[in-house]
Amino acid sequence: MGSNLMCTGESYEKSQITSVDDQLLFLKSKGVTFSCLDGTCARHVLSHERTLTQLYAYRTLFERRTGGTRDGTYIGLDFSHMVRLSCLDQRFRQVMLALSLDIEHAARTRIVVEASKRKEDGFEVVEDYFASLPSHELHHRKVELSMLRKDTYNGPLYKCYGEHIPLEAYVELVSFGTLSDLYLHCAKRWDNEEFLREHYLFKSVRRMRNACAHGAPILKGIASQDARTGLDDHVVQAIAQTGIAKRVRSKQTKSECTRHMVTVLYAHKALVTDQFSRSQARATLRALLAELKTCTGTISSSDALRSFATYLDRIVRSWYDL
Repeated sequence: MGSNLMCTGESYEKSQITSVDDQLLFLKSKGVTFSCLDGTCARHVLSHERTLTQLYAYRTLFERRTGGTRDGTYIGLDFSHMVRLSCLDQRFRQVMLALSLDIEHAARTRIVVEASKRKEDGFEVVEDYFASLPSHELHHRKVELSMLRKDTYNGPLYKCYGEHIPLEAYVELVSFGTLSDLYLHCAKRWDNEEFLREHYLFKSVRRMRNACAHGAPILKGIASQDARTGLDDHVVQAIAQTGIAKRVRSKQTKSECTRHMVTVLYAHKALVTDQFSRSQARATLRALLAELKTCTGTISSSDALRSFATYLDRIVRSWYDL
């Protein structure tokens, strides 16, 4: 019955998507083909491996027909392409999350090292930070700390100090968002332009980190033109030094998702200094580029994926000496 479903249901209403059979009919009505996976295999994927929402997200990487009886349907989009992109996206999330966690660890270390160089009193830095916060934000920070009282991993460290806590302990207990805010406070306290710039880099890193940690389909955004802010000037210069044409750079940075990825790559290269993390990053990025190249060769109908792959490959090989 599976294969025959692909031959019917040309007109289909979204409101009718309930069973797996209905989902397959809906995809066919949108121009999705099933040349590499028959109906039975596709049904198995939708029943046990991926949801329709997860797979259909990647339609954004394909062009749509304009005019005619097939107006609005997707060009060259096969069901197997969506499955392949879903798997590739999972690899991207794993790699980008690992890089983001390295950056977060480096930020915690940098702020403590800088305070030590300046012979700061760690208790005083945190108290001054708390004093600078509006009452509602201070309450939020206090609640964030108090919730660690029974935490299996950070509870013992919290119990050592309570709310009267030194900088070196505080940075290990708070979220990346709070750490970034503390980073900004210290940048102003120390009149440190480097810290100030890094604080703004962390905004993109945090957004990519959170998207990856929550399983968001990050690759679906590489064809979008939704960037709300520009790249950091230092990141722009670093990309220019790779030799990528200005026209290509301009096109790729219109995507918020691509901008976040590139910022993660730049921040990791600039801030993460321990050799183990750097070596691991090179290895995982090399493998990711190989997988991206294979996927691009298989899904030749997506211009967005192909141009993104070329752009990312150039940046990673240049910045990470691959």
